[in-house]
Amino acid sequence: KRAMQEGEIVYDISVFDIPKFMKPSGAMVEELAKIDPARLKKMSYPEAVAAVNQQMRLSADWGAMVSMAREKGASRVPVETRKLFTSEIVPLENGQKWVRLTDSKAAALEGGMLKHSSGGYDKFGDYGINKDGKKSFDSGDAQLFSLRTKDDMPLVTIELDAREGKNLVKQVKGFMNKNGSDLLPYADEIVAFFKNTGFKPAPYSGDLPLEILKRINETGKFAKGGMVDKPLYS
Repeated sequence: KRAMQEGEIVYDISVFDIPKFMKPSGAMVEELAKIDPARLKKMSYPEAVAAVNQQMRLSADWGAMVSMAREKGASRVPVETRKLFTSEIVPLENGQKWVRLTDSKAAALEGGMLKHSSGGYDKFGDYGINKDGKKSFDSGDAQLFSLRTKDDMPLVTIELDAREGKNLVKQVKGFMNKNGSDLLPYADEIVAFFKNTGFKPAPYSGDLPLEILKRINETGKFAKGGMVDKPLYS
């Protein structure tokens, strides 16, 4: 369109045999979409290919780690790996903590370790807030938080709908999607999360038992000035 507007020659490349290296596969296109547009704009074609290849190797290695966690348990994942792409937001008196998952890779690992579906936020497609998976996570519309032990073993995952400042907790899931009364052992930690963040349970959720909901409502005042944010890895 621009060429026609500026009177430039328009070439029809459909008649040429384009080399395979100039025809990105579906996987490569998906990896290209993960690169920051400002950074991608400054790359030459060879630099973009190298960056995509590096990301694909990382994705393969990370995928293997996620599969191992799902099959053999979170304890098989190294502690330093469990800490990757997390940011502590609510430290707890018992040594546990709530962390925010800052990269969709962490969402995938969280899903593997707790055997639930949060890994859907590491893929483009019909999943979660806005029904567009990774796009929602990357934009911040969907946010994930994880209750972690002292050695970063995950216990509970919280999904937040942050669209337009709603800040409504949509889901609260434990191991293998446990919710309701199965969350009572973590009642103190869950109440502390709501008290310190100021977030509210979504009225349509149904994951939290009445006992925990009552305690959340009784806390009255929530955090002033937003979350405490202590980056660990990003």
